[in-house]
Amino acid sequence: MLVFDKSVTLFDKLKEYDKESLKLYGSDLGLTKLSKFRKDELVQKVVDKLLDLDVMFYRGAILSDKQIAVLERGFNGPTSYSEDESDDIGTLNEMDFIIVSRDEYVVPCDVVKAWKKTKDEQFLAYQKRASWVWKCLYWTEEMYACTPIDIMLQVVNIKKDMQFDQAEVIEIFNHFPEDHSWSILLHNTFISTVYAGNADAHYKIATYYENGFSVMINLEVIFFQFCAAEGACKQLPVN
Repeated sequence: MLVFDKSVTLFDKLKEYDKESLKLYGSDLGLTKLSKFRKDELVQKVVDKLLDLDVMFYRGAILSDKQIAVLERGFNGPTSYSEDESDDIGTLNEMDFIIVSRDEYVVPCDVVKAWKKTKDEQFLAYQKRASWVWKCLYWTEEMYACTPIDIMLQVVNIKKDMQFDQAEVIEIFNHFPEDHSWSILLHNTFISTVYAGNADAHYKIATYYENGFSVMINLEVIFFQFCAAEGACKQLPVN
């Protein structure tokens, strides 16, 4: 049975997963030839990967400032959380940064150690930008399923103090954790993986571009809705 205190480890949590889930998880993390391992070996492989500092850097970079604050509050043992933090707790739990039991959560001690090594000035500078691109991509994916990269650039650049070019957005996107990324980049368009296996959808998107059409997105609607969500009070220019 899982011990719920500050001595708990990531291995303790992941050994509760079944072997097939661990194999899929490991595959998403880039591990190969997983079928030959016994369950405990498989758990250790996934744990080692998640605690790798480079992996921790990019997984942690998609977290919001609020989620990071919630995470760090659980470093010293079981901690309660409020109702308005439930979604953040869900995200942190799904990404295996924390362990949840009823109305409390705790951060595994080995995650705490790896996080403290990862969180430096370089991480915070990258996280500020990566978490914003993540938020923008998640929003457009939820609203429209497919977003041309030129439209995505206009969305991420609504903050005057944080400007991106196409190369940086793609670079950040390519480092999003595979197990928590629900879009692919195809024909210079971010497409929800719900449609990623639909050959007909791919063909239509390609055809729209070949004929000079925009994918079915109204920019004025996007900016109105997104700026309202961000609390913006002024109308933004639309090309």
